[in-house]
Amino acid sequence: MKVKWSTICFDLDNTLYNHEYAFKRAIKQCYYTKLQQWKISVDQAPPFEAWFTTFKYYCDHFWSDLEHKRMSGLDYRRARYAEAMREHHLPVKMEEADEFHNEYYEIVHQFAKPDPMMRPLLKWLSDIGVKVGILTNGPSITQRNKIEALGLNQFVEEQHLLISSETGLEKPDPRFFHLMEQTFQMGRQSLLNTDTFLFIGDSWEQDVEGAVAAGWDAVYLNQREIEPSSHVMNVVTNVHSLSDLYVWLQTYGRGGR
Repeated sequence: MKVKWSTICFDLDNTLYNHEYAFKRAIKQCYYTKLQQWKISVDQAPPFEAWFTTFKYYCDHFWSDLEHKRMSGLDYRRARYAEAMREHHLPVKMEEADEFHNEYYEIVHQFAKPDPMMRPLLKWLSDIGVKVGILTNGPSITQRNKIEALGLNQFVEEQHLLISSETGLEKPDPRFFHLMEQTFQMGRQSLLNTDTFLFIGDSWEQDVEGAVAAGWDAVYLNQREIEPSSHVMNVVTNVHSLSDLYVWLQTYGRGGR
């Protein structure tokens, strides 16, 4: 069995594993670290669930500012931390915000569990001769720790693991996708008619729009039921899980759209 794409690449967070699960558990550990530093008992502090709800609200509230470059990553992290702490009448210091997030980046991989369909899907793609890559935005050490924790190295060769902080490029910049093409020794000037690329990710703006702008096909892995913010061509389907994707590739991924 073959599929119509010679190369299929994936986003990492919330695509090959449940980032929200890992995020919440790592943040919980960081929250309790701060309480210990402040010598505030768990009984006296705001319950984690209440604090996390506020923190997550500000994560989402400031996200568009981060995505559209109106706010740096550092300012984004400080803002969500500071607003959550203020609302719950806890200390607000920027150096503590940085410590909080440094701990988060150091430990989040410990909570990363592969999607149950990740290994079967990647093994099947390998078995049928499809080349596989990963394009991810994020800090190098954090993303590499996740890749190792998820066991992705057994399915994806090192040169096909591209991390934004290591390349100076990030999604949705089409040049990031073109760089991936070059890792398969298929630069834009030497692509053959039989060389076709598909990208699968959970972010419409970063993954889908970025891939399409680079001339790739795209699958929107819409696990969080977020409506697309635009209409773009070359989106071959929307799916809601890796399991749905596996079935779709086996059923419909062999022919035209």
